[in-house]
Amino acid sequence: MVERMAAVQAYVARATPWRDLGAGVVVLVPVLVLIGHWPRLWPGLAVAVGLLVACGALSMDEPAAAVVDAAPRNLRWRTATRSLPLLPLAGVWVVFAWYVGSPARPGPASGHRAVAVLLGLGALVAGAAVATVLRRCGQATPGAAIAGVLGIGVMMLDVGLRYLFRQPIVLPSVGAHDWRWALDFWAVVAVASLIAVVVATDPSAGHRRRSTRAGTWRYRCR
Repeated sequence: MVERMAAVQAYVARATPWRDLGAGVVVLVPVLVLIGHWPRLWPGLAVAVGLLVACGALSMDEPAAAVVDAAPRNLRWRTATRSLPLLPLAGVWVVFAWYVGSPARPGPASGHRAVAVLLGLGALVAGAAVATVLRRCGQATPGAAIAGVLGIGVMMLDVGLRYLFRQPIVLPSVGAHDWRWALDFWAVVAVASLIAVVVATDPSAGHRRRSTRAGTWRYRCR
């Protein structure tokens, strides 16, 4: 047991992109504090959720993929271990969601603690899931490539679905009394993301390779 814990600690210490995640925390915490104190800044929630998605994706990067793919530790173990540094981010979000969702506190999220908690955690899992699938396909550092795209994509998706359904589905807005759309959306996202991670990290499904015209070998999803 002690050896396993030591292995986990050593891997997390060496493999985690601490600089990127640290930068995310440095930006996220002030944004959440401002939103929590001034409900008028609630639209800034899009920035916070975008950061969570990006951090979730960045945490799955493996710059030394060529080495670790041949190591005894499989992708599922490494993915689970790499998700540990996301726990502080998840904790920060839960505290924020619990505070702004308090029924006794006036604000857009008043009485909607469950949705607020699920929103942030779903964003973290979604970012990690997309990066994990790409990692399975052979991309060593998918998070670095797609973090910004995912963050902006969440905001664009919110605008698009809001226009189509005339309801704040992705990011509930000020004055939205019906948060069931957001609850359903993020519940589906969270469940689908977890399933994607489980399937993508299946130890029994290896990589299938193909030869390119240049004669090099690249990974391809099975």
